[in-house]
Amino acid sequence: MEINNKILIAADNEEFYTPCISYFEGLGITVIHEDDGLAALNAVKADTFEFIIAEIELAYLKGTHLCKIIKSDSRFRHIPVILVMEKEDSRQMLNTRRVGADYSAAIPVDLDVLKDNVINLLYNQREKGAANAT
Repeated sequence: MEINNKILIAADNEEFYTPCISYFEGLGITVIHEDDGLAALNAVKADTFEFIIAEIELAYLKGTHLCKIIKSDSRFRHIPVILVMEKEDSRQMLNTRRVGADYSAAIPVDLDVLKDNVINLLYNQREKGAANAT
């Protein structure tokens, strides 16, 4: 599996996405930002991403719907998806799992914890890929 070091952040909450973009770019990762769900879906179809971070409340296509579409498409289902909600909500948290999200968090997001979860998701994904290749 080729590593391209590019992620997609689909978010319209500037207080969330601005530090998130700066943080990942500071790690040497290329960040593509879209501020609505439909634009994010089009980006996924047009480019290759290591992982996707999406807010749940997006215009045109909710983050949960975006995740469900990605996870139901064999071309994209391997991409880890992290869903972010405006506030801690147990129902929303459960729904993120139902639509196939690999991880979910509430704003404010601890970026170091988010990074650790991304690393674990990518490691597990690569381990599965290596096991499937043998």
